Amino acid sequence: MSSDGLHAYAAIPDNPENSAPNGAVFTFSISSTTGTAGAQVPVPGARRLAVSNDGKSLLVFADNNNSVYYINLAGTTFTAVAIPGFNQPYGAIFSSDNTTAYVLNCGTECSGTAAPSVQPITFSGTTPTAGTALTVPGATKGYLNGSTLYVAGNDLTKTPGQQGTLTAVNVSNMTVAATAAIADGLHTKMSFFNNKLWIGSLNCTTTNCLSIFDTSSSTVTIGTTTGNVTGIEPAPVSKLMFVVQGGQINQYDPDALTATVPYQVSGQAWDVKLLDQ
Repeated sequence: MSSDGLHAYAAIPDNPENSAPNGAVFTFSISSTTGTAGAQVPVPGARRLAVSNDGKSLLVFADNNNSVYYINLAGTTFTAVAIPGFNQPYGAIFSSDNTTAYVLNCGTECSGTAAPSVQPITFSGTTPTAGTALTVPGATKGYLNGSTLYVAGNDLTKTPGQQGTLTAVNVSNMTVAATAAIADGLHTKMSFFNNKLWIGSLNCTTTNCLSIFDTSSSTVTIGTTTGNVTGIEPAPVSKLMFVVQGGQINQYDPDALTATVPYQVSGQAWDVKLLDQ
């Protein structure tokens, strides 16, 4: 979704394309009464997306591909332009002024040839430019808080079962500020609430796939709930954190970090979104 809620984008990795490899990005225009389909932009194996805060730039990521695809959403026609020079790029986080996107190179964690890293893309000219990569222990999910980019991933140089890692990167000078051990697995969810970073992963070793990093004390708490974390959503007014884990909706107290199960779901819950408090 775009930040203004008026546009949506979907990556379809196996979408058939004429005279091109499978994969496309679909755009949608959304209003209060109707939703209309827009462009179908061919992108080989398109799987993950990152949209800028101003809604003018879209980055597309595919598995087993060392290029990032750029779509200029401010243009009259949408075309995906490949930006090479990455190492299994998995996703990206845009700066608040939209002049930089920090690409998370999954690297060896995704069978790449180099260590995981954070690599900036600048948007100062007509064509986005890839910058110098900063090596980090692991990188599949990130959250930017001021000048600190928190990056979660797996450090494959450590003992299996102890590879989960969170790295704090100072993006003002592109240096690693600190690291902390978290639950392992494929990190796909991250949310900031109550001065804590909530990090969820899939297929972690211990099944306790929720890690909570307190940014004030730099301590990590592993959640008591079990299973894959597939959804995280804060409720600021009621001061609650909802975590979908193992097919169940858990309600966390963000101070005590204790969980209850307030709702019974028929079938397997997968995600949760807050529409109205």
